[in-house]
Amino acid sequence: MSQNILKFVEILAAAGGGLVLIAIAFNFLVWLVEAVYRQALIFIEYAAGMLIKGTRLTGCFLYAFVIECLLLVFNVMRGAWMWLYQPCFLAARKLSCAVRQYVKLRQLFWKYGRQEFATFAQYKRHMLGEEEPPPKAKPEKPAPEKSGYAQALEILGFPETAPLDKTMLKARHRELAAILHPDKEFPNQVFMQQVNDAVDYIKRAKKWR
Repeated sequence: MSQNILKFVEILAAAGGGLVLIAIAFNFLVWLVEAVYRQALIFIEYAAGMLIKGTRLTGCFLYAFVIECLLLVFNVMRGAWMWLYQPCFLAARKLSCAVRQYVKLRQLFWKYGRQEFATFAQYKRHMLGEEEPPPKAKPEKPAPEKSGYAQALEILGFPETAPLDKTMLKARHRELAAILHPDKEFPNQVFMQQVNDAVDYIKRAKKWR
């Protein structure tokens, strides 16, 4: 009888010990799962923070890279404009003005200058106020200076011996103004001033009003 009781007690003790071990194992597993879960959350939070930080740094780098590229392109374009396009543009503009002036002088020489000048080069130098090139041969005696009236006739394209009246003077003034006036896009205003001075001089010499 007593042996049966002892066996029963041993069975109960073994069962109780097993239950205690099971409870301890269960609690350990619960603690382990919670610890792993917390560590996973900490890792995820850290990884997310690093990802956000990396994304921010990447965005700042790309922004700075784009800005630097734009500044580089702008500086290249500015340098090309300052050192290449602008000088070419100014040279083309200067050449255009020279061509227009040459064409206008050709027109005037063909209409009025052929009577007084042997070549277009002489007429051009006269109109531009340039000096004649030094002669290769021995210099001849200088010709007597023309009077102011003769110079005025020469500017207007009239020979010194030709008869002149107010109608002819007015018509010639209008013809020259139609070519040399600044409103007609003639590049040099000196020619029109010379024509006006010549007309005024002839009017004073003839006592015309």
